[in-house]
Amino acid sequence: PWDQREPKPKWPPYLLESQIPNLVQIFGDIHDQSTWRQVVSHSSGHDWFDLICIDADHGYDGGKKHWEMYAPLVRKGGYVAWHDIGNGWSCGDYYRELCRTHEHWEFIDSPPNAVLGIGVVKC
Repeated sequence: PWDQREPKPKWPPYLLESQIPNLVQIFGDIHDQSTWRQVVSHSSGHDWFDLICIDADHGYDGGKKHWEMYAPLVRKGGYVAWHDIGNGWSCGDYYRELCRTHEHWEFIDSPPNAVLGIGVVKC
């Protein structure tokens, strides 16, 4: 919701698909059940995902809801990648709570881009 540009900016498919086999990009309201169903439809009905990367809601409650909705779709030992975990966004606060109980890795640039870091949580 913070990005009002239309159409929403997207990575060029050829760039990502050439680097990441079996990549699926889904654009929609992450809290909406129809978006969740789209994600589930790509799991072949029984396969678990190795990795889900979510770049969406920046709020604490939104980050918590992301985890609750999408982490169960990731296989044990798989990963959920978080966006914008650096100091400044509330979603990073929820991510840091998960870090107390889950193995994790962080990729954070130095200031002024530190707010844009990526965190990866092992399921």
